[in-house]
Amino acid sequence: MKQHKKFVLYTVGISVFIIFAHLIVMETFARNVLVPNDTVHMKEKLILDRKEEITIIGLGDSHVGNDLYLRENGFNLGRGGDTTPIMYFKLKWLIENDVNVEHLLLQMDYHIFSYYRTQPGNHVKNYYHIIDEPVDSELGDYPSANTFFGDNFIFYSLLDVYSPIIHKTFLNYLKGDFTKPDVSYNGQLSTDYDWTVLDEEDRIASAESRTAGTLYNQYLISEKLVHYYEKIIELAQQNNIKVTLIRYPLANEYLDLVNEEVETEFNELLSRIENKYNLKTLDYRYIFQEKQNYFIDQDHLNNTGAKELGKVIESEL
Repeated sequence: MKQHKKFVLYTVGISVFIIFAHLIVMETFARNVLVPNDTVHMKEKLILDRKEEITIIGLGDSHVGNDLYLRENGFNLGRGGDTTPIMYFKLKWLIENDVNVEHLLLQMDYHIFSYYRTQPGNHVKNYYHIIDEPVDSELGDYPSANTFFGDNFIFYSLLDVYSPIIHKTFLNYLKGDFTKPDVSYNGQLSTDYDWTVLDEEDRIASAESRTAGTLYNQYLISEKLVHYYEKIIELAQQNNIKVTLIRYPLANEYLDLVNEEVETEFNELLSRIENKYNLKTLDYRYIFQEKQNYFIDQDHLNNTGAKELGKVIESEL
């Protein structure tokens, strides 16, 4: 009986030790490798390192993340999947961290208020540290507003955004197969792919799939997403930040699929916001119709396209 009890205690003790050691290893990896090298934290560090010189900020989703190349005093804070609530929290974070923002380039594309953007998935979990007020549950499963833990959350490795991937990423890291996001000094995500290598049939199919999910899926305009968009503009104007709306370039295959109903509904909203807040919109949807080799797919630019767009935007600001 005594031997059995010793065996049980020994087994429990070893198990607890293994669990604890595993947690320590994973947490060390998360804090020193995984978290600092995700796109969100990499961009935040780049901004804070340059916060005295940055005066122009771009906010939006991957249209901004891929397409906006700003030199010298500009920074691209866009990221794939960013919603209008996330853009709002990002602007709050910039202001709270005394980043010298004078001009906000705010994405104004067809899909950013659609049903598609009320289903953000795990993407928004990366922003657990800047969300400081509740987000309507109809807009997706956002992290709870948590002002107590913030950046000092005790176990990064247990957060929803990291825990599902940490073991595979750790093994890849040990094998030397850990790749950091290719983020430039100004925040733009760089790629040189040219989508004209695809044949026309494949390009059309890709554009059809994209627009079906983003423009023609249940509804185009969520007033709750518009509400956060207006909060961004109001917060910027309250802090003497100029706001310019940007409509980003689209490939011909995408443009061909935007019907009159979508155009009308979206333009009514655009006019409403422009008039309410006295804003200017720079519309670049058609700028590269003769330069389709500037795209990586139907609605994102490659590095060459982003640099060319950047020159045009800088000349108009």
